[in-house]
Amino acid sequence: MINFRVIKEQIIKYKKEILFSVAMAMICFSIALWAIGVNFIKYQNILGSY
Repeated sequence: MINFRVIKEQIIKYKKEILFSVAMAMICFSIALWAIGVNFIKYQNILGSY
């Protein structure tokens, strides 16, 4: 059985750390998506020029 009270206390205790981790993950994910998009556009231009 999972003790939700303990988990809730841990989340409240480490709220800033959790928010920071989520924010960093979102930033990294958005940078990765941007890089994929830029490369996709570049490769489409290269393929279209032939």
